[in-house]
Amino acid sequence: MTSLILALYLLIFFCYIAVALFILFHIFRYSLKRSTAIFSASLFSLVFIVLMVTNFILFTRLPFSEITSSF
Repeated sequence: MTSLILALYLLIFFCYIAVALFILFHIFRYSLKRSTAIFSASLFSLVFIVLMVTNFILFTRLPFSEITSSF
C-alpha cells in the first residue's frame, strides 16, 4: 500500500513540474521586456522550488504504517 501511495505522489509531483515548465515557457514567451521575464521566472522558480521541497519533506514524514493499518 505504501508503494502505491508513493507512486501516486510521484505522478502528482511530476505533473506539478510539467505545469511549472508550462508556466515558465509562457512567462518567457509573452513578457514584454526580457528583464521582467527573467525576474518573474526567477521569482516563480524560487517559490516553486521552496514549496515543492517542503511538500516532499512533509510527505516523507507521514507515518504510512499507521495510516494504512486500518485498510
